[in-house]
Amino acid sequence: MVERVQVHHPANARVDSSQASYVHGWVFGTRSINVHMGTPFGLVNQILLALLAVGLICVTVWGYRMWWQRRPTRSDRRVALGTPPARGGWRNLPSGALAVGIVVVAVVRWVIPLFGIPLAVFLAVDLTVGVVRNRSTAGSAAAS
Repeated sequence: MVERVQVHHPANARVDSSQASYVHGWVFGTRSINVHMGTPFGLVNQILLALLAVGLICVTVWGYRMWWQRRPTRSDRRVALGTPPARGGWRNLPSGALAVGIVVVAVVRWVIPLFGIPLAVFLAVDLTVGVVRNRSTAGSAAAS
């Protein structure tokens, strides 16, 4: 059952009930903001959100640390342990896993657009870099 709501427009002081279907989105948005602020469950929710924030910070710092330890310019590296995977490694994945990954990325792109947009930009830049590198490699191989 859709609750009928009257929307008051401040510009023309008219009452409009055609936007009643937007109420559920408004309620979801308001509740999401309250959960984000930590108000629904009091101190327990705030502690859990603080632990989540600390975890995200740790994952970010550890990610940069891992990159720093395996960076390509490091001259004191004795073994090639921890080198990044080669380009095109996704081609070796089973087709089922690849299909699940594509669906997950599409759902994330739809549910969290501010995460999905940079993800799409990253994938586009990565594909462009791969194409440019392949062309330059093919061009130098043909020249020799």
